Amino acid sequence: MMSASTRWVISLLFILGGLSSATAQPTATPIAHTETLTLTSAYADGYTYQLHVTLPEGYDESRDAYPVVYYLDGWLYAELMAGIYRVAHGTGRLQNLILVGLSVDGDRTTWARHRFRDYTPTPYDTTRSSFDLTMGEVSTRTDATGGAPAFYRFLVEEAIPTIEQRYRARPTDRGLIGHSFGGLFATWVLQHHPEVFTRVLVACPSLWWNQGELLGTEAFNNLASGATSHTVFLTVGGKEPASMTSGFARAQALLDALPKNRLTLHARTYADDNHTSGLADMFADGLYVLYGR
Repeated sequence: MMSASTRWVISLLFILGGLSSATAQPTATPIAHTETLTLTSAYADGYTYQLHVTLPEGYDESRDAYPVVYYLDGWLYAELMAGIYRVAHGTGRLQNLILVGLSVDGDRTTWARHRFRDYTPTPYDTTRSSFDLTMGEVSTRTDATGGAPAFYRFLVEEAIPTIEQRYRARPTDRGLIGHSFGGLFATWVLQHHPEVFTRVLVACPSLWWNQGELLGTEAFNNLASGATSHTVFLTVGGKEPASMTSGFARAQALLDALPKNRLTLHARTYADDNHTSGLADMFADGLYVLYGR
């Protein structure tokens, strides 16, 4: 017969063994239905970018072509966007989509430097503003800005062709999602290259950039004169600084003035949110507004 002390030792070893096996080998959990491509750009100063591609369920069994939604800041938002899409699509109220998250390859500081450079349309004019935006050690006063034209070339001449050659993407139905500086870039693309994306979510855009240079009276005239109609979802947090809410209001007024047969505008203020607290709601609402069924 086993003694009490022996049973105690065996029980202790069992418990310790169970704890060891449960915690010894943690592994990263991949994003469902998502793969990552890496591209080195010939246009954006030779930087290497990652494309986080999330495919709809049943993609391999289907022969359908799908709308593609390109979202900026993929380094930060890839898990969030894939999760939102998975839940929203499960309601049956959302189209089948391909999501592509775009971001530079690297750590948090590299990502911050990339978005300061790639999403801003012009170099920051320190003579016109005393405001200095910082993210950790990255600053509008000390780091490169004004790289949006080069990043745009990477997007339309390298990233989009790669996606449309590799996947069953619908080239006539592209979307773009950008937040903050990403929203600034999305606004600039709408103004200067409206033919590329027909559905755009502009979330909390940093339209204060260089004294609101994207908010001139004729800023969106290309949208009115182009051959393509657009759907735009424009958002802001109600608790953001006045520089953000005033830019939102000005952009809404300019877009509202465009012919309704060229643009369908949805503008929404998230009254209880600041610059980041409402992001999940904005992204989810944006997918429903732009791609609901």
